[in-house]
Amino acid sequence: MTKIKIVGVLVFILSIALAILSNYISNENKTNNKLLDTINAQKGFTQEISKNIFYIYKNQNASTIQLDDSIKKFIKNLENRDELLNPIDSALIKNKSDEIVILWNKFYKHVQDFRDKNKIISTYSSILLEQVVNDIYNTNIKLVVEFNKLIEMHNLYFEETINSHKTYSTHSFHSSIVTCISIYTNQRCNNFYAKIYSYFKKDYYKFKYQRFRTN
Repeated sequence: MTKIKIVGVLVFILSIALAILSNYISNENKTNNKLLDTINAQKGFTQEISKNIFYIYKNQNASTIQLDDSIKKFIKNLENRDELLNPIDSALIKNKSDEIVILWNKFYKHVQDFRDKNKIISTYSSILLEQVVNDIYNTNIKLVVEFNKLIEMHNLYFEETINSHKTYSTHSFHSSIVTCISIYTNQRCNNFYAKIYSYFKKDYYKFKYQRFRTN
């Protein structure tokens, strides 16, 4: 009976462990989706900024409201970068994120240069402005490439993390099942041997009693 109780306790503990693991995987999935959404949003903002720059470059009197809005949104997401990366235990991902920040600062400097030079109308300023626009275009391409690399790295990291926990969970589950079967089997064997022992013990005393009466 004691061993049956032990089996019950093991099953209960295993159920709790699986529930905790399931909750952990669910939270990891939410964190992963949130980070990927942010990365894709940042990539989208840089593209929007570039498009707005090109439009303003071709249309001098165009509004900069949409450009300013995209810049503000990008910077706001950038401020939450550390919070999003804290749960990520990967130096490669964090280093890649740092590289993107450096590239973004370079990109943002070009955008600011465009704003300043766009206010000046002259032949020379037009040449400089064209160069700045080209710099923005090229830097934006680099940013998109780096963002895509970061997405790939994070997807790989997430898959490896989840697979690692699933493997651990599977091993734990199998070990618990084997333990339960072993305990249950031992209990059955002990009961079987106890019955055999009881049977032979009974016959032994019966045999001794008969010999005693015969003598």
